[in-house]
Amino acid sequence: MSLHAQKLALLLAMLVVLPGCGRTDPAGTREVRVTLAEFSIQASVRSFTPGVPYRLLITNRGQVNHELRIAPPGMHGGPGEIASLDEMTLQPGTAHTLEVIFPEAARSTGVEFACHLPAHYDFGMHLPVTVR
Repeated sequence: MSLHAQKLALLLAMLVVLPGCGRTDPAGTREVRVTLAEFSIQASVRSFTPGVPYRLLITNRGQVNHELRIAPPGMHGGPGEIASLDEMTLQPGTAHTLEVIFPEAARSTGVEFACHLPAHYDFGMHLPVTVR
């Protein structure tokens, strides 16, 4: 493969990979899209760095209220919770922004995005994310 072809292949690979990385604003805040539905959570980024500011753009595309809790796996509420939006805030069709900075401790505890409304978690509304 010629040098020109190698450069072109690298450029094309970057165009495919970079859009999923999220955007960064001039202040250094990284933007992440989070989508809730019955019964799933999707995020445009699933690996986070402690101490870095993130702006989560959260949309409920479902037909019922959901909540979003960012905490160690299985935890809902309490001192280990990093951030949350309640079910009255995340009604169907709404979108909200949540500013989050993951603490250093999240590296060892693990973190997930989850909805703990009755049966939602059991039906799969949790998404493990990495903090490294």
